Amino acid sequence: ALDTNIYLDMVVSRNKSHKPEAYAQMKKLLDYGEITLVVPAIVIREVNRHINNEIEKINSHLKLVKKNVESLYWINNIDEMKIFKEKIPNVTSVIKEVKDLFESNKERYISDAVNLFNNLFSHRHVICLEENQEILFKAHLRQLYKKRPFHYSKQVKDLSKQDRDASKQDKDSLADAVIIESLIE
Repeated sequence: ALDTNIYLDMVVSRNKSHKPEAYAQMKKLLDYGEITLVVPAIVIREVNRHINNEIEKINSHLKLVKKNVESLYWINNIDEMKIFKEKIPNVTSVIKEVKDLFESNKERYISDAVNLFNNLFSHRHVICLEENQEILFKAHLRQLYKKRPFHYSKQVKDLSKQDRDASKQDKDSLADAVIIESLIE
């Protein structure tokens, strides 16, 4: 049983620990019957809902990097300024190439990710757990009684009310509760 983010990390390498070969390795384990994935249906919906956003974040980061490089400045040391002015156009050019490469392939990246997950979630060694009324009821009881994942740490309690509300909105705890209850069921 894996959380939504683990699946997304198979498509988007959001940090250095996310290896591009993770999907292929998991697929091989599934093909040989070494593992069975138990996937709550809500995870599948979350993955499909977040694929576009995660891929679009790459574009946003590239635009930000390009903008930051273009706004760089240097110390008014004549020798160093000369080196700076020689190097920055190269950096800008490389970033533009990467950005253009991404933009020209973005739709394919999204399509490939959707196909990858459709193949994964329909694999013979994947069990999809559909939620039912009882699971939803139990997830709401978790919320009502502030049971995990609705417990709020002291750090969140110490925030201002506005920051606390923003922090709670960032976390979709009800979906996490449905995942927990699906797996228990």
